Amino acid sequence: MNDVVTMNEITLDNGENYLVLDKIPSSKATYVYLAKEDYEDILLRKRIVVDGSAVLEQLDDLQEIRLAFSLFFQKHPELLEESLS
Repeated sequence: MNDVVTMNEITLDNGENYLVLDKIPSSKATYVYLAKEDYEDILLRKRIVVDGSAVLEQLDDLQEIRLAFSLFFQKHPELLEESLS
């Protein structure tokens, strides 16, 4: 069986293209996990709605970064195990 994964690509305000690896909603925002095609450059952003339009913003602080990673590893525990070995 051949599994094909299609990833969305977005262009940020700085003109850089990123692949959307995952989107995880929380009570505060939807966290968006982005990476360059070579996976060397990874970004965390939050998707919020401002005046009816969805925008991606930087995370506010270290506490929010920890929350975003916690949500990611709760959803993908196998990646946490892999990163620790």
